[in-house]
Amino acid sequence: MNKSDRMKRGWVRIGATGAILALAVPACSIPSETLGPNNHVEVTNLVGHFQLTADNIQNVTTVMSFTWNNPGVYAAINHQSFTPHGTTKLIIKDAADSVLYNGKLLDDQEDRTLSGTPGIWNVTFTLDQSVGQIDVTLDAAWPPD
Repeated sequence: MNKSDRMKRGWVRIGATGAILALAVPACSIPSETLGPNNHVEVTNLVGHFQLTADNIQNVTTVMSFTWNNPGVYAAINHQSFTPHGTTKLIIKDAADSVLYNGKLLDDQEDRTLSGTPGIWNVTFTLDQSVGQIDVTLDAAWPPD
C-alpha cells in the first residue's frame, strides 16, 4: 500500500468518525427543559401519604425535593411511571438522614423502602434528560404484627 492509499484510508476513517459525531452533536445540543405548566405537575403531601404526578415530560433535567411526614417505619412505594429515555431516580431518606431507597423510575412497580426512623423524611426526584411520565405514591407502613 503506498502513501496515497494510506492517506485516503485515513480520510475515510476521519470522514466516517466525523459523520457519526455530526449526527450525535445535534441531539446533545438540544437544551434540557424544566418542568412547567404543560407537565401538569401535581403533589399531594399529607401525613402518611405522598404522591407526585407529572406528564408530557420531554428532555427534562431538574431536581425536586420534598419533606414528608411519615409516621411509619418504612414507606410502601407504588409507581406507574414510564420514563424510557434519560435517567429518572427516586431517593428517599428517613428522619435520621439514612438513604432507605435509591431507585430508577423505569416502569410500573410496587416496592418499599428499607425500615427507618419515623418522622420527617426527604423525598427527592432527580431527572436528567428524562422523557415520559411520573406517577409515584408513597404510603406510611409498618411491619405486620
